[in-house]
Amino acid sequence: MKLMIWILKNSIRLNLIFLKNYWYFLEAIVIVLFLSAESIIGWLYTVTVAELRLYASVLIVLLNLRKVTGRYPIIRINPASIHFFRGVPLFKKLFQVKVFFSLIGSIAIGAVITTVIYRAAISKEMIIFGCATALCLFSSSLLAWIYYNSNSFLQKGYLIAIFFFVSGLLIYEALIVPDALIVLLILTLLTVFAVFRAYRTKILWDKYYRDCSFIYENMAAAAKKDMARMLEIVNKINALKKPLFQSIFIKTQPSPKIVLILKSFLGLVRTNIQTVKFQLAVFVAAIILKNLAFVMNPLLNKFLPAIILGVFYANYGELFRRQMLSVIDKKKKGFFLPFTDEEILRGYSVLPAIIFLISSSLIIVFTSINPYSVLLSWILYCAFYLITGLITIKFFYKQIMIWRVSGIVYFLIAIVCFALPV
Repeated sequence: MKLMIWILKNSIRLNLIFLKNYWYFLEAIVIVLFLSAESIIGWLYTVTVAELRLYASVLIVLLNLRKVTGRYPIIRINPASIHFFRGVPLFKKLFQVKVFFSLIGSIAIGAVITTVIYRAAISKEMIIFGCATALCLFSSSLLAWIYYNSNSFLQKGYLIAIFFFVSGLLIYEALIVPDALIVLLILTLLTVFAVFRAYRTKILWDKYYRDCSFIYENMAAAAKKDMARMLEIVNKINALKKPLFQSIFIKTQPSPKIVLILKSFLGLVRTNIQTVKFQLAVFVAAIILKNLAFVMNPLLNKFLPAIILGVFYANYGELFRRQMLSVIDKKKKGFFLPFTDEEILRGYSVLPAIIFLISSSLIIVFTSINPYSVLLSWILYCAFYLITGLITIKFFYKQIMIWRVSGIVYFLIAIVCFALPV
């Protein structure tokens, strides 16, 4: 019991450190939710229960698929506990506690989702769908644990087949027969089977200890805002990665006209995946916020998405400018490149223009912003990227100033093109 208390205290202490260092992010999320709550609730009442049920089921299936086939264990235990209590009854008790918390979490999430879908109107259909959602979430966690500890390709395929069967039952429950007790019974039997199978699964101890150590090390560094340690972890991960294009240019050499474009593409591919995910999340958030009608403050509906889109464009523009800067810096230090600085700039301008064009097209499709304003923003962003590149070449040793000024201009373009047009 004392061990459980110590583990709980350590977890609480780590979470408190995280809250202390990142309170402003949480505050921003609360403010955005508060401002958009009325719009979200209004939108929910315009959509039928059947449609919400289907949307929620598809989203749950997609998230569960990522969870089941994930690289890291779904049930995570402190590496010190693994080291000292591996193979003893105390570890089994700790594992049971983790599984129990997973069950409680699945029930809580299922209850929240069902309450939102049915607008808190209690009925037999609501209870059955809520139980089916909770069972689907919990069984997916158990399947993820079994999948993680499996080395057999055949067994992994067998587990994926079970997962799709469970997901099919949930979608069937949501789409066709929302109060089918037989579906709930089958899900219960499959969940019980998954519980017994998870407890009998042979843990791959070396792999489990290595991954849990990495996860807890990452969590501790992130919670304490230890940037040096996080950078060290990222460099360690990148060093272990295998090149994606090991032999793409061995037999066929690229044309000198496109070699810089390919170099910029390879630089984008080698960018940390978390950075790319963050940029995509920023872009999607801007699209969602733009489609929410802020009744309390209509101006917020214009300026908040515009500012977020400005962040997206500024980050991608700076990403490619830094890559170009790195190539020019190597050239200045003696590395021979058969290109002038202006040719390097042109080569590193093609891919940003394509990304900006794709982003602008998505903004036109998924928002009500004037298409001409969006196209104007694309022209301005491409032109400003070229201007920034020329200034970077001319004033090579004043990059901090260029970075600060360019960020402001990216925001101004976003506000002018996305917020001001009627």
